[in-house]
Amino acid sequence: MFEVAVSPFALVAAMLIMAIGSACQASVGIGMARFVAPLLALIEPRFIPGPMLLAGVIPAGTTAYRERGSVDARGLGVSLVGLAGGTVIGALMLKLASGPTRRSSASSSSSRLRSACWDFASKLRSYRWCSGAGPPA
Repeated sequence: MFEVAVSPFALVAAMLIMAIGSACQASVGIGMARFVAPLLALIEPRFIPGPMLLAGVIPAGTTAYRERGSVDARGLGVSLVGLAGGTVIGALMLKLASGPTRRSSASSSSSRLRSACWDFASKLRSYRWCSGAGPPA
């Protein structure tokens, strides 16, 4: 059904890099995004982000299971609310940057995204806590 031509060398190298990155991620907490993603992108750009994220589920799941007794339920709830809010804001920014559904050149999409980000940043700076006065009391 789907034919994906990837060289055996690329697959073996990607698996080796993922194994090393997973071991680093499980032991010290970094490795997948910081080291593995750029190397996989150099080997085969199609390995980013889907396969890497899918492969990252296993170390994340095993770490969560191993540390389940130390989970702060309140902190987890707050972080999940932040994750949902950030996802919605990111999706809206992408929608705003994409403009009409017709095809457009990459440079115009890039300039719209840059303009939307600057617009959003300028609105954030207008709040008192973003102007150097510190967080609200």
